[in-house]
Amino acid sequence: TLQEAAWLARVCDRLGRDALPCVRRGALDAVLVLAAALPVSLDLDLDAPNDFSRAQEVHLLRCKLMPVATSLAEDAAAEVRAAVARRAGALCDAFGEKRSAVVVDDARGLLEDADARVRCAAAKALPAIAAVAARQSDADSNAALALLA
Repeated sequence: TLQEAAWLARVCDRLGRDALPCVRRGALDAVLVLAAALPVSLDLDLDAPNDFSRAQEVHLLRCKLMPVATSLAEDAAAEVRAAVARRAGALCDAFGEKRSAVVVDDARGLLEDADARVRCAAAKALPAIAAVAARQSDADSNAALALLA
């Protein structure tokens, strides 16, 4: 239900600020699953006029989840930043076209991270990010790939 999804979003936010990196990585996984499942799990027809308020709620929930993912991309622990980098393509897909540019910006930063493991994970994620960008783009694939430039 919508109330359960809102509760899960609050839990993700709280766990994303936990002292333990393993808990923050778990928060990232929860953000990813919740963001991807929101419209499906709530049985929303986002184009139906009677679901407008519920569609707005889904939008707001995704807006609450995005800062959790973004803050984890800047986490003090390299293992958490690397986890974000590894899941960057899936995060783009889960958050959708309107919000995937934020994930792409995070991935750009991770490509320049001081930790080699984070940079490697970000580099390995580029094909997945490009595939999502190309799939989501209304224009040709060159315009979608320009997101990564």
